[in-house]
Amino acid sequence: MKRSLVEQLGMADDVAAKCVALQKDGKILVGGYTNAREGDRDLLVMRFNSNGSLDTTFASNGILVHHDGTDDEAAAIAVQPDGKIVVVGSYRSGSTGGITVIRLNQHGIFDRSFDTNGLRYVSIGPVNIATSMALQPDGKILVAGYCNTNSNDFAIARLTPEGSLDNSFSTDGLHSINLGGSDRIAAVKVLPDGKILLAGTRLNASNDDFVFYRMNGDSTPDYSFGGSATAYRIHDLGAWDTASAMVLQPDGKFIITGHSNAGASSYNFVAARYHADGSSDTSFGTGGVVSTDFGTGFTENAYGSALQPDGRLLIAGYSSNHFAVARYNLFNRVDARVGTSSSATTGNNIYNSSGANQTLNVNVSKGGGKKTSYIRIQNDGHETRSFTVKGTGGNSNFTVRYLSGSTNVTSSVVSGSFSTGNLATGATASLKMEITAKTDSANKTRTFNVTASSSGTTDTILVKAKSK
Repeated sequence: MKRSLVEQLGMADDVAAKCVALQKDGKILVGGYTNAREGDRDLLVMRFNSNGSLDTTFASNGILVHHDGTDDEAAAIAVQPDGKIVVVGSYRSGSTGGITVIRLNQHGIFDRSFDTNGLRYVSIGPVNIATSMALQPDGKILVAGYCNTNSNDFAIARLTPEGSLDNSFSTDGLHSINLGGSDRIAAVKVLPDGKILLAGTRLNASNDDFVFYRMNGDSTPDYSFGGSATAYRIHDLGAWDTASAMVLQPDGKFIITGHSNAGASSYNFVAARYHADGSSDTSFGTGGVVSTDFGTGFTENAYGSALQPDGRLLIAGYSSNHFAVARYNLFNRVDARVGTSSSATTGNNIYNSSGANQTLNVNVSKGGGKKTSYIRIQNDGHETRSFTVKGTGGNSNFTVRYLSGSTNVTSSVVSGSFSTGNLATGATASLKMEITAKTDSANKTRTFNVTASSSGTTDTILVKAKSK
């Protein structure tokens, strides 16, 4: 019987992973806490080899445990370009607490060139809770969370690469933001232009909402964001909404992920997408929001999200006490399929420009025989799109007609100007292809390529005709 990780590490039962980072060499860093000191939580960092075994070259046999107060934990972890490891967490001691920033070398040893001993404490208010961090291209470190200066306020600090507070940021490197409510940061991102985007949750008596704020690189509000002189926006998804993470798209849009019970009896995974100016991207999902329910009566809480290299979005959390992961197509994606009937097609969820694994072979009787094939064009992206369709025309051996319903659209399909019209996510458009053999000879062949495309996404099906 396999032992749990807790048993293998010889730790007490209360062990939790709160953050993860992947090194370039494939090793995996995990941060969180353990109560190995019997009752008090200690900040915990572990490193695993790519096969899941502990990397015993890191810290003490793969494990680093650190404590400052009665309760300490890691909230975020990142790897610098030089391989050094930055860990951000929180500590509490009685009714007060602060933020801990640790930098380790590649072997898990405190980096003495960071502040004085590899450790920096940050305090903005009586109680500070770290939730996230971001590394700037210039090596500076942004630490974000919330403090209780006024109920709950966004709190952010910036450190130099050497670990000192950056005085070019809010004059002393520390900044709290009172947006007029009880607000907690969940995520911080550095934008390509150097501006800083914060996302979190507005806590209300009746419900909670997404809240996001953009500042300039010196911590001053960016009033070009939010559509008013506030630099922030609040998005009420319709009920109790909690933001937990944020991802940036290459096109400047951003997605806040979390969970909400809007329109549901329990919490579901949610993702909301916004334009660069903070306005909702209503082409995404339904009104700019995608909600995912893993099953009737299930309760989902989302805690992390990431963009894959192919542009798909991953959201992770739990569903009724089980680990849960959902994946979404974010960008334009078209899925072309072909078959002998409208309901029996091949090529579903196959995307390529060669027709591989989405090819139909048809035999057509020589001397005037006809064969009909059915083509379906589906929008597999997460925004409403129209797609153009271009198909091969006839030759001396075969003629072809393309039909949309009963309308002959052959000329527009062959020229590549045929449009499906706007298709919502998951919607399809259908075409019929009628191939007639003009030749009186057997074994004549022609391959008909049909390609659907839109803004960089294409998918091709093939119909290979042979006279018999």
